[in-house]
Amino acid sequence: MAIALMDSVIDVDNPPDQLNRYKVSLAKLVHTEGNLVGARTKVEDVLASDSSQVEALKMSAEWLISDDKPEDAIGQLRIALDQEPDDSEAMMLMSDAHLRMGDRELAQDLLSLAVDASDHAPRESIRFAEFLLAEESVRPAENVLLNALRNDPDNFRILNMLGQVYIQTEDWGRADQIAATFRRMDSERAQAAAANLEYQAIGRRQGRDQAIAFLENMAESDDNANVARVGLIRSRLRSGDAEGAVALAQELSAEAPDNARIKMILGNTQIAAGRYAEAEAVFEEIVRDFPRCLLYTS
Repeated sequence: MAIALMDSVIDVDNPPDQLNRYKVSLAKLVHTEGNLVGARTKVEDVLASDSSQVEALKMSAEWLISDDKPEDAIGQLRIALDQEPDDSEAMMLMSDAHLRMGDRELAQDLLSLAVDASDHAPRESIRFAEFLLAEESVRPAENVLLNALRNDPDNFRILNMLGQVYIQTEDWGRADQIAATFRRMDSERAQAAAANLEYQAIGRRQGRDQAIAFLENMAESDDNANVARVGLIRSRLRSGDAEGAVALAQELSAEAPDNARIKMILGNTQIAAGRYAEAEAVFEEIVRDFPRCLLYTS
């Protein structure tokens, strides 16, 4: 309905610039509905009319990057940036293109420029922080996130990323502050994120003992066939075979991928084995897909 309506308002008698803007907007809508061929056709039509139309150039460049043609994408993005030098989206796409070509240093510089051009907007800052964390540049990532948080103090993703940074660096005081901020928010997702941070902090501090205690509680409250296997995981942890316990927990989780309680078992067992990054990924998945699970186990 929306696409048909937009098609109906496109008037070939409109000024060319306005007509092209309409076509790009329609291409974006068509693309969101899964019609990639239709979207590309409309963008190509716009660029045939105006080879410097910025929004069309960015869409085309994104597709070129996906098609593993980063050099062609860079050429189009240079034209876009000639028109709009402070376009942070074009800078991020340029970063993606250089990253595809293996130039991580230039990709990082472009993300930094995008953050500055956007005045530390959340989207650009999160992308840059993710890049820095992948490079193990934890403190610079923290600074990027803190600057973005000043502009958007209640941004869930920024707060959650900061919380994970503080868990990773064992900065318990600041992790507690992030958890307290989540606790003040009136949403189930925020409450679950607070529980997640608190849970990970306890796990990091207490390690194996905390994980064993959790598994004992889980076994006592569960009357299904998993009890015996949970007991075996617990026994392996007690005997010092943390890796064997993780293998069992992974096996159990693979058999029940949609069971939040079993994912909690896996995350706790990974904490006990010191596999913190893997545990954090599991808890992040629980926060995203099963927030009430954390609320009831915190």
